[in-house]
Formats: sequence, structure tokens, C-alpha cells
Amino acid sequence: MALNKCIFNDEGREAVISALEKLEINPDNMKGLSEKMSLDEICIDRITLGKMLKYSQKPKTLQFRSIQTLFNWINKKLEDKNLGCCPLLDSYYQEVTETNNPKVSSSRSQSTPSPGSPDRVITDLLWKLNCRQQEANFGNSLQYLQPAGTFLVRAKDLNLQKYLVKRLARDIPGFQNAYCQPLVVPPHPMRINFEEFWRELATKFKTEPTRNSIIKAISDRCKSQTVILALYNIHTLDDAKLLDLSDFWSELVENVRSQPRRSFRSYLVLFLTEEIGDKQYPFETVSNFDIKSPCNPLILPQLQGISQGDTTVWLKQDSVYQSLLNSLGEERIELLLRDISQCDPNDVPLNKICWGCGLKGVAEIEQYWEL
Repeated sequence: MALNKCIFNDEGREAVISALEKLEINPDNMKGLSEKMSLDEICIDRITLGKMLKYSQKPKTLQFRSIQTLFNWINKKLEDKNLGCCPLLDSYYQEVTETNNPKVSSSRSQSTPSPGSPDRVITDLLWKLNCRQQEANFGNSLQYLQPAGTFLVRAKDLNLQKYLVKRLARDIPGFQNAYCQPLVVPPHPMRINFEEFWRELATKFKTEPTRNSIIKAISDRCKSQTVILALYNIHTLDDAKLLDLSDFWSELVENVRSQPRRSFRSYLVLFLTEEIGDKQYPFETVSNFDIKSPCNPLILPQLQGISQGDTTVWLKQDSVYQSLLNSLGEERIELLLRDISQCDPNDVPLNKICWGCGLKGVAEIEQYWEL
């Protein structure tokens, strides 16, 4: 299949990362990987490698030959070490039919499904699932943001973390015009080298990759616009990097708070997320929002999963039931209820709900949970 440009998806990215780990090659080190390939006279620059292997909230467009070259090189290495192979499957990429995409002036390219489409319907309905505890704690804290706040979101997996962060962020005044910057750790290379964190923020805020420059750039933006940062799976960072992050955030918050001229509707919010566990952090966390210490993360109630009861109550809501009745029919709703009844009473997978609603699982709508 001869392609010019295509989008390399998460399934393909995971396949490459798994193969590189078999070869004991660090998939987070783009420069090192590029140098290893150059020794075999294979030239793929680290920027292109980064587009293939680094997390991005918006899929990157690549030349197909770059993907093909990477797979060929990996397979040669696997073969040399008798480690099997890593086939380039058609499901790993999608041909791009429109190459001239206009740049969006917004700070984020917020994916919005077409009104009335199945993914739009389900995306909107899922915001009505029961997360009342988390929303109540977060909502009560919003009134005290002057102008900053830090929140620790705990959920059993990355999908639930993204879902919950986006759901909470939607309640922040001015969210529709906010500047949002999400980072997932891992696979973001800051997990290995914290300098990559500065480089990422410097690129996004169009400044130099130094702590002081980044603090100034974000503070300047906060004068007229809400800024929301989200770091997912921070439990994978070691204590030294967590302390660097905490020091940076504390300085940034103080800088923003001391601004003499700032819109009363501009906020600075940091969401930190973790899988549910017993991680002990090297900085103070709080159970009640402290207006004097907005840098201390407020621990929100954990979201272990969506229970059968939550799902049934969700389906009973007039707006949800009527919408699904119109799009699926009563028989399909009955099948969904039967499938839910066979799940763990305390953990109904979002995938199961999406399948029951006629989608191909969470993968079809998770892009709308990105900040």
C-alpha cells in the first residue's frame, strides 16, 4: 500500500515501544534512538521519532516511509537477536486525505464530534454519570480560587482520569476559552529527564526552555486567560522530579497571585492524577482547600470505577433514556442492562457501556476527554 502521509495511532505506538523495550532501547530517548539508527545508516531525525512515539493530544501527520523505515530497522534488530518480529499492520495507521489543514488559533484543538452523531450523543450523555462526590468537592473549592488551585485526581486507570479531569475542568469559569496543556507521564520523557518538561512547556508557551522564562510566560497569559495544566499518572515520577515540579508550581502560583493587573475571571489550575494506590508524596497534600496554600494539592474522592448502581441510575434519567431510546431502541437498551448486570457490581467498564451504546468502545470517544 503506497501512502504519502498518514496518522500513526496509539496501537502502532504501543507496538513500537514494546519492540524497543525488547531490544533494551529506551523509547523515551529520541536523540539516542536516532543516533543508534544512524550507526546503521538509517536516518530518521528525533523530531520525526518524537511524533511517532511521544504522547500527543492531537494525532501527528507523518510520511508513511518514515514509519516503514522504523519498522524495517526494528525488525532487523529483532531478527539479529532472535526476538521475533514487529509487523507493520494496517490498523497502526490511517491515510490522510486532506493535507492542508488550517491552523487553529486556539490554545487547544478541542475535538468536537458532529452534532447528532453517535459519538457526540454518547459523549454528551456520559457527562451525566455519577461523579457527584468529586464534583461537589471540586465545586466547593472553586469559590476559593484566588486565583490558583491544585487538585489530586485519583482513578483506577488513565481513561477514567482523563474523563474525570475534563468533567471537572468544564466547571471552571471561562473553560471554553482556557489555555489547556495536558501531559501523560509516562510516556512523556520527563519521567526520565525533567529537562524535557521545560522543553515541552517552552514550546507550548513560545518561550525559552528555562524555569524563569516559563514562569513569566505562563504568568503573562494568566493576566487575561485561564490556564489549566494536567499531569496524568504522576505516581510514576520519582521524588526528586516531584519536588522539582512542586517548587516550580509554588513559584508560578506566587508569581500569578502577585500580579497587580489580572482579569477577575482568569485562573491558574493544576490537575495531578494518579492510579489508586498508597503512593506517598514528598509534598503536603490536603483534604480541605486552603486558600492560604493553593499549591498544596487537594485530594479529591477517588473514583474506583463506575458501579452497576451508578449506571442504572444514569440510564433512568429522562434525558439519557430518551436519547438512547431514539438512537438505539428499547431492545438495545435491554441488552445493555443485561450486559451491565454481568459486570463486577462496583466496576462497570466504560468500554462495556460504549459497546452497548453502539460504539466501538472507549477508543471512539476518548479523544473528547482530552483537555
